[in-house]
Amino acid sequence: MTQTGNVRLMVREGPWKLIPSPPQAAAQRPELYNLADDIGETKNLAAQHPDQVKRLTELLRQVRESGHSRPAGK
Repeated sequence: MTQTGNVRLMVREGPWKLIPSPPQAAAQRPELYNLADDIGETKNLAAQHPDQVKRLTELLRQVRESGHSRPAGK
């Protein structure tokens, strides 16, 4: 998980990287990339893989609630 200067977080698990929509930009869609196939992040796969978006969004929510961006012991 990464936090940038504007406090926008993203999450990566395996080849998947999710950049969620900013809360203030309801019209903006989340971005989902498979970095194994698209290291340059040129093709947003969010519409084709809503299950991955949902799973990674939940993972991001859990991480935010825990207050830690890395698992314990790492």
